[in-house]
Amino acid sequence: MFSNCLPILNLCFCCQPVRFVDMPGVAAPDVKWMLEGAAQRLKERYPAMFSTSERCKVPNVHLDVLREELFAAEVVARFGIASEEQFVSWLDSENAKLAARSEKEWLKARPKRGRGSTGSKETYLKALAKAREHGFYLGMDFSWLDVTDA
Repeated sequence: MFSNCLPILNLCFCCQPVRFVDMPGVAAPDVKWMLEGAAQRLKERYPAMFSTSERCKVPNVHLDVLREELFAAEVVARFGIASEEQFVSWLDSENAKLAARSEKEWLKARPKRGRGSTGSKETYLKALAKAREHGFYLGMDFSWLDVTDA
């Protein structure tokens, strides 16, 4: 009788908020699988850059926060991404574009609010150094999600 409710109850009692993207009926199953797969592959490739904290410091990211940001930015629809492979390729491309920025460009593009905006210039440059060390720039801020070209 209650076996159908167990997955939902499990989510309710695990004391973690349910992400919008994970709510039933919000994301198409294929989109959700692509998001999960692509984000998980990034986490496997750059383990030092993923944090268990949802409010982690720049340049780290949290897996679920990254999935939520990717979903909210509608990158699958905007860029016609049809597979997990394409999604990973798109993420790699965006990361490579960020890697090409100079220190001066990073400082000029630093967000005025939100992720990456707090802290001193030195703290920001220290985060940039960590991103360069690991080759992962997607956690510096989420402005790269606002790109309009594929």
